[in-house]
Amino acid sequence: MNKKNKILITIFGFILMATLVLANTTVIRDTVSDFFGINNTGNFITTDPYIDVRAYGAIADDGIDDMFAFQQIADNYATNFTVYIPCGRFDLQGKWNFTSSHQRVNIICEGWCSELYRMDGSDDEMIRFDGSDYITIKNCNLNGNIANNDNNKSAIGSGANSNYHQYLNMYIHDVGTGIYNQQGRNILIDGNYFQNIGDASVSTSTHGMGIYLFSSSYSRIVNNLIDTFYGDGGIFFADSGNKKMRYFTISDNVIINGVHDQSSGIHLYEARYGTISGNTINTATNLTNSDDHFDGINGIFVRTNAGDTEGWITISNNQMNVSGVGVEVGTAYVNVIGNNIYGNNNGTDANGIYIGANNVIINGNLIHNVAQHGIYVDNKNNTIITNNLIKGAGQSGTGSGIRMVQNVNTEHYVISGNQIYNNTNYGIYRNGGGSLDFTTVQFYGNDIYDNPDGNVLGIYGNFTIYNTTSDAFSCGIVAGSIVCNPA
Repeated sequence: MNKKNKILITIFGFILMATLVLANTTVIRDTVSDFFGINNTGNFITTDPYIDVRAYGAIADDGIDDMFAFQQIADNYATNFTVYIPCGRFDLQGKWNFTSSHQRVNIICEGWCSELYRMDGSDDEMIRFDGSDYITIKNCNLNGNIANNDNNKSAIGSGANSNYHQYLNMYIHDVGTGIYNQQGRNILIDGNYFQNIGDASVSTSTHGMGIYLFSSSYSRIVNNLIDTFYGDGGIFFADSGNKKMRYFTISDNVIINGVHDQSSGIHLYEARYGTISGNTINTATNLTNSDDHFDGINGIFVRTNAGDTEGWITISNNQMNVSGVGVEVGTAYVNVIGNNIYGNNNGTDANGIYIGANNVIINGNLIHNVAQHGIYVDNKNNTIITNNLIKGAGQSGTGSGIRMVQNVNTEHYVISGNQIYNNTNYGIYRNGGGSLDFTTVQFYGNDIYDNPDGNVLGIYGNFTIYNTTSDAFSCGIVAGSIVCNPA
């Protein structure tokens, strides 16, 4: 065989080997990239052109309105383009508007040095999308100049059916609401800083939220910082009852300095099938016992219009320092697991966990120093309360470790493995006109001690209780057939 043939065979062998390797290689794709269809820069995949706003006449730091230049770009391009915004302040009067014709658009700033400044009297959203899909906005500084504009307007607003949006690493501040999306799908909000959202006169039920999603589905809200908000929630989800607000993740956010009485760090209304985990919520800062903060500000609030509508939500491993309720559950099928809830004695009606729906599991939480009760159960059944540590409840002067108000028959309960001590009143206190269903109530394995008014009151009937208490006779009222077996 001549030398030429040997070279050809060798080359053919390498080609064949490479083909076989590629054919048998499993390509592992990044979950977020696979989900949203983005490239490794975090942008949705687009083709040219790449447009610098200065090419259309925008001039930074001159104090003159640049909206004409910005809107010219949107008016001249529809799909598959990237807008680049360099450092400097660009003054904008009115809103930068995108419609359903705009698809796969990237708006990329050089960094937070790239400031979009809403000029006095703009009284509109800064950036608006209506039916636009596959949108990225990244690294921008959006200054809403709320002191000189309508305080109910958003930095970014999206109308119905604006899908596959991602907002990354932005500084959004001094605006009525940070990001608003209505009936969109696949929304990613990651790594943004929201500051000074709303003001004292804002409509708290519709604005003043860092993030507000309405009837949106498949959303991921992660790694954001929300500092000082005046609305009903730092993160606020709502639905009109059409059950579109579903499939969500809210994780690893930091939410601090809520201002409006009875608002929440995270407030979900009519949301379903989701996870709230790893968030840090401190809504106790800058609050006093004045009338405008009488009830305090809550940590996490989940509810539906009809309280026992299925929620299927897991709330886990969140850290909360709150002046109101730590976790309020107003929808069925919710798991509250492994949270650390520390109460601040500003709110006078603040429980660690409030249960206002059936079919709730409370497991493995640390609840301490809350204003009223560690766990408050309001006439609900099918409840499991296990392996929680509850101490120091009742900082406002009244409070027990677990308080059960049962004006209906108590049934399908498990209260076990809890450690309950040093609470102002009772360890466990049950009252109301309902009776116990002795065949479905399990009350065992709890360690209950050093509660000044008594360790257990109102748990009585013809069934056996196995608990450790500091006083064997404090397991229930004298009437009834209680048997206490302390360790």
